[in-house]
Amino acid sequence: MELTRGRETNTAFVVTRNLHEAAEIGETGKVIPRTAAAVLADIIRPPEHGRPSDRTALAEAEHAAQLAGSTRAMLDPLLEVVAEHLTGRTGRLLDQLAATGELPEHHRIAVASDEARGSLDALLRRAELAGHDPARVLRDAVAMGSLDGSASVAQVLHFRIRANLDDDTGALATEIGGYRNLLPTDLPATSQPGLEALADAADLRREELARDALEQAPQWAVEALGPIPDDELARQEWAQSAGWAASYRELADHTDPADALGVAPPAGLAERHAIFRTAHAALDLPGAGAEEEAMTEGRLRARVAAYQREENWAPRYVADELAATHDRWRQRDHDATVWAARADAEPDPAQATHLRTAADEARTEAAQLAAQVTQLEHADDARAAWWIETAVTRDNAERARYALGLRGIPLEDPAERTTATEWLDAEHAAREADDTHRDIHDDELAIEHEPISATTEAAVDLEPGDIRDSQPDAHEHSDPVERRRVPLPDDTAVTVDRAQAALAEIARRAAVEREAAAHAAELEPDEDARRSELARWADEPDEQTAEHDQGWDDDLGSEP
Repeated sequence: MELTRGRETNTAFVVTRNLHEAAEIGETGKVIPRTAAAVLADIIRPPEHGRPSDRTALAEAEHAAQLAGSTRAMLDPLLEVVAEHLTGRTGRLLDQLAATGELPEHHRIAVASDEARGSLDALLRRAELAGHDPARVLRDAVAMGSLDGSASVAQVLHFRIRANLDDDTGALATEIGGYRNLLPTDLPATSQPGLEALADAADLRREELARDALEQAPQWAVEALGPIPDDELARQEWAQSAGWAASYRELADHTDPADALGVAPPAGLAERHAIFRTAHAALDLPGAGAEEEAMTEGRLRARVAAYQREENWAPRYVADELAATHDRWRQRDHDATVWAARADAEPDPAQATHLRTAADEARTEAAQLAAQVTQLEHADDARAAWWIETAVTRDNAERARYALGLRGIPLEDPAERTTATEWLDAEHAAREADDTHRDIHDDELAIEHEPISATTEAAVDLEPGDIRDSQPDAHEHSDPVERRRVPLPDDTAVTVDRAQAALAEIARRAAVEREAAAHAAELEPDEDARRSELARWADEPDEQTAEHDQGWDDDLGSEP
């Protein structure tokens, strides 16, 4: 609702009887009306947590214009038309094979009622996006041999296609070079121009996002691709890679400042998955291999959770604040120098005094900013050290998330999230429920449990906590404007404290690793002693054989 600033009065008409849009005619009179004041109170009430903030009409217009020029506005209608065109295409191809006699009629009927036909559709579309003709791919799979005796014809065809187009050779790599690659090869002539225009507009938007990434250097891009290079050719390659990722982020509405792409879309969403894989490859992120494919869902989730715990103690990403603080320090230092020089040349004593005061204030602020620059550089180094320390865990988690995405498991769905505490509570409750029905044996009655002493309880309480159980940094700013501000000295102090704690944890881990390596070295024999032992073992068999032969000869020569 928008009201102008009326000179005399403003009149607003509001609905006081709320009805569902599917309500039958005549039900309005059964609804208890609300007061106009209550309706207006709901309208002007401050936004709640998780609810978008109210915007002015101008802000709404700007937001709408932004959405109109976004990747989603261009690709959503394109993908919708493509999905409509692809609906039933596999069936039409199978009908053609049945008409030519290449596919027996009873197998064609079996595929029509097969629950696995959806996965066959997705695989054929994936093969098409990888540059293959879906009709030829399906014909080759049918021609590989008889389908008689197959419990699921669709699954057999799926297996044959995968065997023909082995994913290890890259034949099913669905990376695209531009959004026109998403268009099916058999589109009607009437749909082709409009969809090509949408694809070209999405590519132009991707180039715009690439330029924005060069100007803003977002955290996810810097951490995935490294700092923006100075060389012009390298800068363009950096921007192109960041542009693909930014385009996918806008399509998927992924706004996490640190996580580049989020969870992979299911492989069944072939077009979105192709865009994700292209962005994934552009950022050179790790993918899922045979090890992850063989893992259970629980193990994959555990890898993701392990890195989430590592993120809890991460030092803040301060590169943006460091750049802003450094620029501000140079500006204030320059102001102090200029104003002091002007004060020396100013003939008016009052104006000279004013300039010297301003120069002193600028010099004081510059000194404070210089100290903050040093502190933020220390925090930035700590962030780099944490990034290296957690590299293996992060790599494992990225591979696990990719594998979970391929399986269609929505990690980001709140309904899918179960903490370790919740799992243990549920397990404990299940055991207690089971105990009420379980038989008790005599040997269990003989078990005596030693009570925990006060000293033991105190020792447990004094046990140092795991830094991975700490809370994530509450001072992180996701807003790009906030991330590029000069922090207050108190905020910088908090940042430095967190960085110090992270460096202490890294040092502790290094000490534990050195101790473990030293202990392992103690268990291993000295290399020289090991060589002497091996030489002695090499000589011993000859001596033992000679002694044994001599004893055997003596036995033969003796009389019974």
